[in-house]
Amino acid sequence: MAEITLKQAQEQVDSWIKTYGVRYFNELTNMTILTEEVGELARIMLGLKNVLAETDHVMTLVFDEVDTGVSGRAAQKVAEKMAAVSRRKQVLCVTHLPQLAAMADAHFLVEKGEEGGRTFTRITCLSRVQRQKELARITGGAQITDTLLRSAEEMLEAAEQFRARLH
Repeated sequence: MAEITLKQAQEQVDSWIKTYGVRYFNELTNMTILTEEVGELARIMLGLKNVLAETDHVMTLVFDEVDTGVSGRAAQKVAEKMAAVSRRKQVLCVTHLPQLAAMADAHFLVEKGEEGGRTFTRITCLSRVQRQKELARITGGAQITDTLLRSAEEMLEAAEQFRARLH
């Protein structure tokens, strides 16, 4: 197990926070983070967990709204950080971004509905084909085209290649 000093951890977290433009205040060993957005806080926690994953005894991390306010390359970087953390911890992430969903080892579709006046939640573990269709849907909306399906397949393949390099 690699050891890291508190100062090294703070420097790594500071660097990660600066990347995403979050205002922060660092006072020796006491870090106070000034943020108004839940998504920013979730991304900060992801950065902290990524740095401290070797020594933290928590085995499961849950991230909700980690994708708030990010897209494109920033979303890809968040997905890559989560994939790295997931090699040492179980990571559960609620997301609406295809970059994060594609990076997952397992993809679950969560649907909320109503039946007979009662609200229910349905959770389905998606197959590879279902994942491709779901990624196409969250990328392009209701009309899934062949182009969106090809793009979704490329995202899945790129995510698999990235995860394979982590081992």
